[in-house]
Amino acid sequence: MPKIFFTGDLHFGHENVLAFDKRPFASIEEMDTELIRRWNNEV
Repeated sequence: MPKIFFTGDLHFGHENVLAFDKRPFASIEEMDTELIRRWNNEV
């Protein structure tokens, strides 16, 4: 059976989300790179 993936707004490029969501990244570039890496490893 194939996997089905759902996603919402990942907030690429949205610097305020680092503090608002307490995301564990030093910069927005680091966050964007890591989100892309995780997506590519899974999908």
